Amino acid sequence: MTSTRPQFPIEIGDLVARLADCAPQLARDLLPAGVRRGSEWCVAAADSPFGCSTSVHLAGNKAGIWGAWAASKGGDALELIAAIKCDGGKGEAIRWALDWLRIDPRERDQVAELRGAKNARSKATDEPNDEAKRNAAFRLWLAAAPLAPGSAAYDYLANTRGIDFAALGGVPRALRSFGALTNTEAGRPFPALIAAVFRRSRFLTIHRTWLERQSNGRVLKAPVAEPKKVFGPYKGGLIPLTRGASNLFIDRRLSPELFAGLTQDDRLFGDLAELAASSYRGRRFLRRVIRSMMDANSAGYAERIQLIEELVD
Repeated sequence: MTSTRPQFPIEIGDLVARLADCAPQLARDLLPAGVRRGSEWCVAAADSPFGCSTSVHLAGNKAGIWGAWAASKGGDALELIAAIKCDGGKGEAIRWALDWLRIDPRERDQVAELRGAKNARSKATDEPNDEAKRNAAFRLWLAAAPLAPGSAAYDYLANTRGIDFAALGGVPRALRSFGALTNTEAGRPFPALIAAVFRRSRFLTIHRTWLERQSNGRVLKAPVAEPKKVFGPYKGGLIPLTRGASNLFIDRRLSPELFAGLTQDDRLFGDLAELAASSYRGRRFLRRVIRSMMDANSAGYAERIQLIEELVD
């Protein structure tokens, strides 16, 4: 009787991870009619085996993940193989994948090389922490140019959006401009408006708006599905656009009582207080506002007093 060589056990997670590492080539082989757009392989509905537009992530921690959303189908790279090559059969898909990767399950060394691929990939694709994202966002903001007439970003705000910079006390320093910033969805650069996002006077991240100047000179948002994106975490953040409004109180030495009751909107009040607290003179003024609110002896000021105390400490 002829004996067969035993197969060594293979972890499905390791196999999926190895396929994810090869996502660009796998996507081309499985969906040859597709095209690369940024970090995705995209197939039009007419050329897709699922009868609807299909996309496959090619890089990062989503590499190999695919979706044919109109057909309610999607999954990892192994499930894509099963759907296209194996009529949904997982066992056959595993065999196809091993053959495509040139891994013989009977060869100990080849199987050993595959082991641990899932953990290795997880470490390699770990997203940067919040601090790393914040630093990267700040570097990008610094690389942008101050907002100035003639730039797409300035013309978009002043002309298309009708923002009166004079009413804001000048062009907000939080806003900057990129002549060409790559948009991963489109796979090409567009002019962009870059806005710094702050929380309690601390830089958090940036908000990006990709733009496109039309043939008539008018500037509109770029023709992509998501022309506006935030880079990293931004909970509780704001874009300071009204520095001029808070400076009216500080520079003209208007009444702290007037500042305290300026608006019933606590969020707007907090925004103005944060802007004022970004300068030494502003913090001195806010201490006068605290005394004014304490003298008023109103329970409605309690939260505002606490907010300002945190800002000026």
